[in-house]
Amino acid sequence: MAAMTQALDYPADEGGVTAYRERAKGMLNQIAQQARLALADQCIDLDLFFLAPNSGEAILIYGTPGNPDDASWERVGEIVAPILGRLIGLRGTRRQEVICATMHDEESHDAVA
Repeated sequence: MAAMTQALDYPADEGGVTAYRERAKGMLNQIAQQARLALADQCIDLDLFFLAPNSGEAILIYGTPGNPDDASWERVGEIVAPILGRLIGLRGTRRQEVICATMHDEESHDAVA
């Protein structure tokens, strides 16, 4: 099983990132629910997980235990990023690659960023 992840961040100072991250932490369930509905509306059947890191540049990290093709994963990013922006008041995000691996894999996988 492969895994794919992306980090959503914002080109701002650390103080701004921290404030947005705290908002995202408080809304993780709502972010996940709205992402699930939006993906279903686009007929994308893919399980996602969401992580809010404690430090660094990322506001939110999301991923899937699946291995979607690049075009599908890009579409997921186009759907998820605006949801985060709308819910926490963020005007624009950047998606960045995050390297990950699962216990079921013998290799690491790059995420589409």
